[in-house]
Amino acid sequence: MKIHLISLLALCVIPAFSKEAFQPKPILPGGEVIPLYPLGSEFLNNTRITEAEKYNTTFKNQSDHIVNVLNIHNPSIEVHLAPDDAKNSGAAIIVAPGGGHKI
Repeated sequence: MKIHLISLLALCVIPAFSKEAFQPKPILPGGEVIPLYPLGSEFLNNTRITEAEKYNTTFKNQSDHIVNVLNIHNPSIEVHLAPDDAKNSGAAIIVAPGGGHKI
């Protein structure tokens, strides 16, 4: 039992020492996540970009959607294109909720 616990703890720690930047998955199905800055950019805290983001789904009420995202060190945007059969007007909408420089 002790060996299994040590193995499990090792698996939890290994991602923290990964050399690759954390790559978030789309929050909504069908989205494409695009980083805002290239790796090595002076605008990133390169000592923390391997840390995983934390998705909060239990902010005040139990919910089945993500309420907010914490621990963002590699900012990105999530793009959702219109379906192929939709008329492409060239218009776009950007949703940029604020977080008071905390969330």
